[in-house]
Amino acid sequence: LEGLIGFFVNTLALRSRLEDGLSFRQLVARVREATLGAYAHQDVPFEKLVEELHPARDLGRAPLFQVFFALQNMPLPAKGESELSIQHVTGLKTTAAKFELELDLADYPEGFTGSLIYNADLFLPATAQRLARYYVHLLEALLGQPQLSLHRLPLLPADERRSVLSDFNRAPSAFPDNSTVPERFAHVVAEHGGSVALEFGAQRLTYSQLDARANQLAHLLIARGVRPDAPVALALERSVELIVSLLAILKAGGAYLPLDTSYPRERLAHMLEDAQPVLLLTSSALRDSLPAADSLPVLCVDQLQEQLSAEPTHAPSVALSPQHLAYIDFTSGSTGRPKGVAVSHRNVLRTVCNAPYADVSAGHSFLLIAPISFDASTLEVW
Repeated sequence: LEGLIGFFVNTLALRSRLEDGLSFRQLVARVREATLGAYAHQDVPFEKLVEELHPARDLGRAPLFQVFFALQNMPLPAKGESELSIQHVTGLKTTAAKFELELDLADYPEGFTGSLIYNADLFLPATAQRLARYYVHLLEALLGQPQLSLHRLPLLPADERRSVLSDFNRAPSAFPDNSTVPERFAHVVAEHGGSVALEFGAQRLTYSQLDARANQLAHLLIARGVRPDAPVALALERSVELIVSLLAILKAGGAYLPLDTSYPRERLAHMLEDAQPVLLLTSSALRDSLPAADSLPVLCVDQLQEQLSAEPTHAPSVALSPQHLAYIDFTSGSTGRPKGVAVSHRNVLRTVCNAPYADVSAGHSFLLIAPISFDASTLEVW
């Protein structure tokens, strides 16, 4: 039993050394040695081995391994040596997979034949066929150059390798990587100032109107201490003011920290404690529901009309670079303590400018479906 357990341990250790220059010839020698050692204990029942190892049990999986390889190489008796008539039968099908993958091969005078059995819950038929094709290709390479290190042998056929390296690896589309979101928005305003930029119910703002309102709020934010990379907590319902505020924060050089008021207060408090925003931008209706209302300077957008009317409508002068922060989103926390993810202007522009996965032009519009605290809103807004 100890020898059989040792065989499993040696096999795992062998796998970890495959990238250390081990050739196919060396691998065959080591496998032969380990296998012969295991044969001395082949009478040990499998159930006894499982009992000794105490693996975590799952009724849907084999207890010790999920990939099984069997080579049937016992010679068939010659004609006349047995009263039995033995012949090779192909095409047998099975409807049950005992393992995730099972490769059965048999050695016959005409060559090797066998089957690859796979768990249909894990693999598509096309995937299993591709695995089998890779296996055959690797075997051909092994036999052709058995002295090579294993990690230097090709797994992909030439046509698939060309697809991966060339066809799928096209040059990335160009995007304004030396620009910022406010700079790109200024270009859009210059070209399409009279076009509708935003609709909310019966409200409509053109790009020029949106730009002017965001500029006024940006000047006010700068006067309240917002600087490049300074986080600004933002808690607003879906509205025109939400989009104006997002743009204004970036124009002021800040990074918006979206707060979803449906989150537990403990989560919101953690986000505020971690990000350390310089102020909170919200509404009168939401102010009291936020844990930061007493510890941060607060601006309620529905109470700023008089102050904003005194601010200029031209863009503020801010030394902003593509590497400065645009926003901070927090992970869900499903795998531990929620973590703030800092996203730069360059990241945003890579996502939305000349995006190869979405055809967005002047003839298209976007619905703001995602909550502003969810990263998917980046594409929808910008």
